[in-house]
Amino acid sequence: MLIVFSIAVAVGYPPTGSCFDWSVDRACEIGSVHTLTDDLRYHLIIQKFCYRVSKVMSGNVADPLGLPPDSQHPLMMRVLEHDLNALEAEIFGKLSCKI
Repeated sequence: MLIVFSIAVAVGYPPTGSCFDWSVDRACEIGSVHTLTDDLRYHLIIQKFCYRVSKVMSGNVADPLGLPPDSQHPLMMRVLEHDLNALEAEIFGKLSCKI
C-alpha cells in the first residue's frame, strides 16, 4: 500500500536526495499489486522523469555547478530525448484535466 508520497520541485536547484524508492517505481508499473489511479500513476512517472533530468544535468561532482562534461552533452540529450518521446507516447491523451 502506498501510504504517503510527497513531490517537491525546486526550480533551478538540484535535487537534494532521491525522491523515489522501489515501492513508488513498482506502483507505477502496469499490473502492480498497488492500486493507483491512472492520473496519479502518470503524474508520478512524469515527476520521476523530471527528477532524472535534474539529476543528469546537475549530478557531476567534478563540476562546481554539477554540470555534465561538454563531451557528454550530445549523448545525454539523445538519451533524455528518447526517454521523453517514449513517455509522451505512453501517456499522450490519457491524462484528464479536471479544474
